[in-house]
Amino acid sequence: MAYLSIRGKTAGPLFLFRDGRPLSRASLTDWLPRILSAAGIQGSFSSHSFRIGAATVGARNGIPDHRIQALGFWLGNAHQLHIQMPAESLARLPSQLA
Repeated sequence: MAYLSIRGKTAGPLFLFRDGRPLSRASLTDWLPRILSAAGIQGSFSSHSFRIGAATVGARNGIPDHRIQALGFWLGNAHQLHIQMPAESLARLPSQLA
């Protein structure tokens, strides 16, 4: 939240350097393992994890499919493959279908 208040509401990429340049995928891919390790976060993450997370959060918050698709520059229905349903939602499905 602190970053977002500094970033402001100007249109454009979400992650920017202080000089206004956008964070490149190459830089994120290079830095991500070191940042997560320094934070004590274990696991296998890549810059692609952000696309999965954004699609999932967007869907949970009611953002229409066509907007999720546009934001991620996905072609066709590829974005739907990245939306992850929480385990508790999956567990409720049988009772909802009955």
